[in-house]
Amino acid sequence: MRRSLAVAALGLAVLTGCGSQTGGGPQISATSAPTSQAPAAAAELKSAAEVSGVMAKKLEELKSFRATMSGTNAGQPTSATMALELVSPGTFNIETTTEVQPGKKMRILILQEAIFIETPAGEPEPEPGKPWVKLPGDNPMSKLFAQIGKMADPSQSARMAGMGELTAAAPDGDNTRYTIKIDMSKAMATPEMEKILEEMVSGIAGGTSGADPKAALEAMKKSLAGVVMTYDVWIDGQGLPTKVATKMPAAGAEQNIEMTFSDWGKVPPITAPPADKVSSVNPFQQ
Repeated sequence: MRRSLAVAALGLAVLTGCGSQTGGGPQISATSAPTSQAPAAAAELKSAAEVSGVMAKKLEELKSFRATMSGTNAGQPTSATMALELVSPGTFNIETTTEVQPGKKMRILILQEAIFIETPAGEPEPEPGKPWVKLPGDNPMSKLFAQIGKMADPSQSARMAGMGELTAAAPDGDNTRYTIKIDMSKAMATPEMEKILEEMVSGIAGGTSGADPKAALEAMKKSLAGVVMTYDVWIDGQGLPTKVATKMPAAGAEQNIEMTFSDWGKVPPITAPPADKVSSVNPFQQ
């Protein structure tokens, strides 16, 4: 089960932007991105800042959504599904299911009070009838999952998008597709991006035994120098984001991540599993 958890963490890190080749952001309020006084219709959006503002505003208003993520990292496919519930500005409870190997999935609850992992089907439960375990707070993986929880916030993507340049906008079915180009060298010259990278590296290093945060930060900056990220966002006529896709060169290959949104405002509360389903035998205890 330890190996499955490590695979799940790696896949989620890539998909949410914690990987060494991706961008992301620190924990922020959904209102911190630029917004207009009234919700803008998709056709009215004229800049990257307006696109990011509409995304942040809808998140603040509706509080929850589901997301399906898929992509490739160094040529390897990865995927996950998530339900996110806004608890307070910039803070989420998350339920995610990610594939840890073909045909085997792991369900994880990233809550404010704790992180819970459900034993994948086909693996022995720690105790009969108790498939859930609570990840200890001092476990390095706990810190990494906490950072993943921050990075899953789409307002992080909104802030990143606001640093770029809107290069195209065109109808696409019931949506408008906006294409934003982000010059990472220019972005990294700003204090805000410096903070973004420091937060991201801190989360990665905290979940990796023996990692040097300073060295990791320099390596990340080097890998992003000269990179131009393409960020596409689809927004419907009500201003609801329906899909986000990112494309960026990474270590000689191209990294592609796609996130599709649904059920805005319709996700029930995400809570801890029943106490009688949580094992007292913890395979992650250090």
